[in-house]
Amino acid sequence: MLLLLLMQFGLPALPQARQSNSPVAPSVIKMDVSRLRALPQAKQPKSIVFSTRPTETKKKRSIRPLIIDSISPCYVLNIDPEEEEGVFTITTIPPAPNKGIKVYLQQLATTMGLPAVKPNIGLKSDSISVQFLIFQNGWIAALTSREPNTPNPGHGVILHAIKKNACVWRPALQAGSPRVYLLKMVIYYSRDENGNILSLDNLYYRPSANIEKKSKLKNSI
Repeated sequence: MLLLLLMQFGLPALPQARQSNSPVAPSVIKMDVSRLRALPQAKQPKSIVFSTRPTETKKKRSIRPLIIDSISPCYVLNIDPEEEEGVFTITTIPPAPNKGIKVYLQQLATTMGLPAVKPNIGLKSDSISVQFLIFQNGWIAALTSREPNTPNPGHGVILHAIKKNACVWRPALQAGSPRVYLLKMVIYYSRDENGNILSLDNLYYRPSANIEKKSKLKNSI
């Protein structure tokens, strides 16, 4: 019966709690600072700097393989003197044969098969101008001769002998360091009326002003 009356007339209003107009100060939480310091610190990620500039890498100097003549050691094939960098034509110490010019001429004469004793009858003096590169290790390359309009057929024999004796050179020195050098020299020889070379008489170096143009290089071997 009581339940029906409550459902019919409703529940009486409950008294509401008074709200205080004065602000309530929050309670202060006390924490031991020493314990706070003892807590493990969170690891901060390291900063990453991105640059908008392109990455510059040093150009590696390409090392060109040297092709050595299988028959003539110390002679390098397929070298163009105009494409070589840092070629010297004048240095404090020029290149030279290891045992001097006299022995060098004897070595060339032996390679050419010339007679040990020079004939004294019916000989004519002549010469050949040659040039070649001498590398820092004493190897040579780009052997050429500057021929006149009517080249002597025996000049090819001299060029072959120079090529066969390519291991006898000391390199040029500049400030104490070996340098690539363009050597120009003249070889004087004696020949008979048919152009046959019978002796090698002398050798001297020509002053080098610059590298000869390709159009002037002849009989390259």
